[in-house]
Amino acid sequence: MAPDGSTVEGGGDVTAAEGSADARAEVTGDGPVQVDGMAVEASGGSTVEGTVVDGYLVPMGGIDVHIQGQKATTATDGTFTLTGITRPYSATVVVPQGAGRKHGYVFEGVSRLDPTLELAGEQFPGDDAGGERT
Repeated sequence: MAPDGSTVEGGGDVTAAEGSADARAEVTGDGPVQVDGMAVEASGGSTVEGTVVDGYLVPMGGIDVHIQGQKATTATDGTFTLTGITRPYSATVVVPQGAGRKHGYVFEGVSRLDPTLELAGEQFPGDDAGGERT
């Protein structure tokens, strides 16, 4: 337990200045660490390796994913990778709609390092509107 009464759980060593009014913790080792029930990343953040899929769970290539000021464009298999991300995070997925229009989806409070971001209202760009899969 830290001098301020907070608890620390998880990987890494924690040191705090004794008697300090605002205790500082230094975490070494692999994160995340639990501080008073909140996940806190070790310095540098984590790598997020996710997938964007349509409403039929078909991977969507060429889609922009924005997290914490970084942008990645999904590969043809719908995958993307961003580094230095701290959890939890918000992910914004931007889908081109034609004629210069775009449609955005926001996923808030994401903590997974391997998220599958499902765009329920979208169809894979190669599908005809209203078409069925066989």
